[in-house]
Amino acid sequence: MISESHLLPAEPVAKAHMHLSAKKVAIAKEYFAACTKNKWEDVRPLITVDHVYEGAAGLVIKGFDELSTMGTEWNQFSSDCKAEITNSISMDDYVAFEIKWSGTQDGPLEIKGVTFAQEPTYKPFHFKGICICEFEGEKIKCTRLVSDMLGLLVQLGLLKE
Repeated sequence: MISESHLLPAEPVAKAHMHLSAKKVAIAKEYFAACTKNKWEDVRPLITVDHVYEGAAGLVIKGFDELSTMGTEWNQFSSDCKAEITNSISMDDYVAFEIKWSGTQDGPLEIKGVTFAQEPTYKPFHFKGICICEFEGEKIKCTRLVSDMLGLLVQLGLLKE
């Protein structure tokens, strides 16, 4: 059985690590919103020069140019995609948030190393994910995104249940 003592160190050490930062949460939300809306010039000042993005199937993207290229390709798969941050928390140099995506696949979908669907399915989708932003000062140095890609592919009929 997992108890609270397994999750956090004993007092007072736990409180020493719980430095919640509304400013970092706001920066992470601004970053995520700009990425989702293809507003890449709004992303650039929010990330470090050596920013790393880690995503599905071991995908690793380094730097702004690769991030904006990959993000633009990803965003083409759904013109009505909505991404809602449903919960967020920060601790020291990390911000984590839960995300719910929904929309209709009306463009090509490529999940690097997993699948490619040139033709749209026009099927609706909804899936969840978790994003962790690691900060260096007040800029995001690393983004780790874990999403239910399997659920997305099943909903679109690209994989059988």
